[in-house]
Amino acid sequence: MKKIIALLGILLLLVVACKPSETVTVQLTGAPKPIAVPKADEVGALLEQVKTETTAKNDLTQEIVVPINNKKGEVGDTVIFGVNFNQVNKLKGTYFARIMLIEGRDKSYNKIEVDKETMNGWLRNSQTEDFVLEEKESYYVPVIFIVGSEIKSGVKTAPGTYQYEVQFYSRPDPAFEKKLDKVVKSVYLTIE
Repeated sequence: MKKIIALLGILLLLVVACKPSETVTVQLTGAPKPIAVPKADEVGALLEQVKTETTAKNDLTQEIVVPINNKKGEVGDTVIFGVNFNQVNKLKGTYFARIMLIEGRDKSYNKIEVDKETMNGWLRNSQTEDFVLEEKESYYVPVIFIVGSEIKSGVKTAPGTYQYEVQFYSRPDPAFEKKLDKVVKSVYLTIE
């Protein structure tokens, strides 16, 4: 117990002593993998790279486009998917996106028991701010995950594929939201 407290104290000193733009890697005795905190400029560069790739592969004839819908990661990784929402034959409107866990499956396709609240906590934002689109415009949505160490309280993250749904809604007025039934895509986060 004293060793754990001492290690946590050292970890706290490392975090306080480091500048926000430095990468900190911590390895606790018995931990399966060090957890790396990415540099702010690395995340910014990754965001720009994903936006560039997603925008380049956008198909303006489709309402929602996710050019790369399956990515791999490990505990502590930042994983970003790019989603384009396109106004196809629709009038100007106010919209937002909601992202939520559907399920987790292991390599044998058996269901992994998870806590949806814990898993949705891996998302940087599970809902976007409202955005307005004119007819035939596009809106880019980054779906950002920071892979957590647990899939439910006290249960370590299991290898497998976790499916999240990206669903778009219209907002005819501030107090009302309407799910756009056909405007949905899934992204698959595979944990090794």
